Amino acid sequence: MLWRNNYSQREVRGLIEEREALLERADTNRAGLRVLVQLADLARALPLLTLKQRQALFLMGTVGMSAFDAGNVLGVSKQAAWQRYTHALVRLTEVLNKGGL
Repeated sequence: MLWRNNYSQREVRGLIEEREALLERADTNRAGLRVLVQLADLARALPLLTLKQRQALFLMGTVGMSAFDAGNVLGVSKQAAWQRYTHALVRLTEVLNKGGL
């Protein structure tokens, strides 16, 4: 694809945490098309994560829960929730950059 690039972990985190705002920017202009490509990449990469990683990404990244609250929902410690979240970001970055989509 024309706009695919190497995603930094910071960019991947932004895709997760700012997904709703990005959806509003999606359009047929150049910048909006780039956002659409990024969101499409994300949609194809998420199923390649484990369920536990996706849960942590959703609760802490998309919903914005603290590690403590996410841990309570998931039945794990806040450290375990944070570890799942950070491992998910690392894995997602790897998947997006290795073209395993």
